[in-house]
Amino acid sequence: MRCDVELQAAQCGTEPDRMLSGSVALSAHTPQFHSAFVLATVHRLPNEILIFIFDLCCPEESRNSGEEVDNVSQKHLRELGKVCSLWYWCIMGTPSLWCRVEINTEFWDSVPLSTKTLLSLVEFALQKGGTHPLDVRLTVWSAEFRPAMEMLVEHISRWRQVHFTGNSVVSQYLAGVKGKVDQLTSLRLEGNQWKSVEIFKHAVQLSKVELYGRVDEIPELPWTQLREFRFQNRGARGANDCLALLSQAANLDSASFALRLNSRSFDTPWKSSSSRITLFKLRLAARQAELVGCLFDCLTLPALKALDISDHDGLSPPLWAPPQFAAFAARSSLRDHLTELSLHAQITDLELLRCLETLPSLTSLHVSDSDEHTTITDTLLNGLICSFDAAPLIPRLVCLEFTTVLAFTASVYNEVITSRVVARRPRNESDRFTAILRWREPANHEDIFTMLVRLTALKVEGGLLFYLYPGN
Repeated sequence: MRCDVELQAAQCGTEPDRMLSGSVALSAHTPQFHSAFVLATVHRLPNEILIFIFDLCCPEESRNSGEEVDNVSQKHLRELGKVCSLWYWCIMGTPSLWCRVEINTEFWDSVPLSTKTLLSLVEFALQKGGTHPLDVRLTVWSAEFRPAMEMLVEHISRWRQVHFTGNSVVSQYLAGVKGKVDQLTSLRLEGNQWKSVEIFKHAVQLSKVELYGRVDEIPELPWTQLREFRFQNRGARGANDCLALLSQAANLDSASFALRLNSRSFDTPWKSSSSRITLFKLRLAARQAELVGCLFDCLTLPALKALDISDHDGLSPPLWAPPQFAAFAARSSLRDHLTELSLHAQITDLELLRCLETLPSLTSLHVSDSDEHTTITDTLLNGLICSFDAAPLIPRLVCLEFTTVLAFTASVYNEVITSRVVARRPRNESDRFTAILRWREPANHEDIFTMLVRLTALKVEGGLLFYLYPGN
C-alpha cells in the first residue's frame, strides 16, 4: 500500500487543492450558485449511471511507458476519485470498475517505477475487483516478468475475456496450470507454442476465439461451442489446415482468416471444408489468381449471408478467380441467401458485373479500388443503373458503398443513385437507399462537387441517405 500512496501523492500535486479553495471562495460570495452546484444533476445520478460513465473512461492499450504506468495504476479511476467523496466511495466500492487488468511488460524496463511497485499496483486492482469476472490483457516476452503471469493465474476462476501475447514464457507456464475457467467467454492468443496448453478446452462458456500464429500450434479448444473464430496464419504453409478448422467448429456463426498464399501453400492437397457460417471474412495476400481459385475450390458455405474479401495487412489486393468463384457460389447456393458483399480485389469491371449476375439477393455492395487496380468505372456503373425496360442487376440493393480513385464520371454515378431511388418509390419501401462514397486522394474535386450538389438535392426530396468523404 505504501507504493500506492506514493504514486497517488506524485500524481496529485497541489492543483486540486487550489481548485477546491477557489470553489469554496466563490461559493461564499454566491450562495445561490453554491446551492445550484450542490443540486447539480451529476450529484443526483444513481450509482449505476455513474459506474457506467466511469467505465467508459477506461484507457486504450499502452503505446509507451507513460501510458503503461497509467494503465497498471488504474490512473483514470484514481483521478475520478479525487472529484468528490461521493465519486471516491463509488469507485472504491465497485468491484466491476477494477475488473480490467492491462499489462505490457515490454515497457516495464523503461518506466520510473520498480517491477515490485508495478506488481503491487496490479495486486491492488485484483483485490479491489473481489470475485467479479476479470478481463485480462497481458504481454510477456521475458522470464523476468513471469511473476505478473503467476499473479493473474491466482485469479484464473475469474477470467472472462483473456488476451495473451508472448512466447514460451507464457505458454510453457500455462501448460502446467490447473484450474477452472468456467467464466471464460473470449480468448485471444498471439505468438506460438500454445499447443501444450490444455486449460482452455474445459472453458464451458467460451464462444469467441482469436488466434495469431501457426496452425500447428493451436491449443485444444471446445470447438463445437464456438460461435466466432478469427485466425491469422503466420507464414504461407498450413493455409489448407486453417480452412479445415471450419468443419471442426460445427456451430460457428462467423469466421475470419488472414492468409498469405504462395506456391508453398500447396505442398499438400487442400482439404474440402464445409460450414454453415453466415459471415465470412478473408484477408488474402495472393499474387496469382490460381491461388485464390484453389481456396474457393475447397469451400462450401451453404448458409452464407455476408462475404468480405480484401487485402492482407496493406499488401496488394488478391487476384480474383472468376471461374472458381462462380463454382463456389453455385455450390453454396449464394444466389438464394448472400445479401452482403464487400470486395477489394484485383478484379475488372466486367468480371465484377458477371459476378453480380450470380448474386441477385444482394442488398449491400461495398467495392474498393485503387490507382493500380481500377474496378469502379463507367462500365460498372452503367451495369448498375435501373431502367424501366429491363430487370435491374441486383434488384434488392439498398446500400452501395464505393472506396474509389474516381475513375468514372459524376453524371453516370448520379444516374445510378437516382435510378435506384426512383425505382424504389412505386414499391412504397420505407427504408431509404444509402449511398456512401469515399474517395482516395488525389481526386478530381470538381467531380466530387458535382455529385454532392445533385445528390444532396435528391436527399432533400427524400428516399436517399448520402455520405461523401475522404477514405483510405
